[in-house]
Amino acid sequence: MGKKDTGLMPKEVALGKATALCGGSEHCSSQIMEKLSSWNVSVQDANDIMDYLIKEKYIDNSRFARAYCHDKFAKDRTLKDKDKYLCKAKLVRHLLSKGFETELVIDAADSYLDL
Repeated sequence: MGKKDTGLMPKEVALGKATALCGGSEHCSSQIMEKLSSWNVSVQDANDIMDYLIKEKYIDNSRFARAYCHDKFAKDRTLKDKDKYLCKAKLVRHLLSKGFETELVIDAADSYLDL
């Protein structure tokens, strides 16, 4: 008799897809966890995959926050204020509304705006 189809994506397949996804662009851990869930990966396999991706630096939430901050600042024309502190306030509010950690957001905004 063959293996019973559980409907779960195999760990090796999910790891391959996740490394390809993370290798192509920056992603935060919550985005990858959502993808793993949508791919129907078991919780244990998802945790193992996340551990691997973080250990191998495919995912780095601090790096992601800096990149996101940079992209948001460079592409968002609503940040026209000449005052860096007003720009920082707008940027921080926006990133916090997206669910990023306060400490990471403030550090990334300070780093990007040279504050």
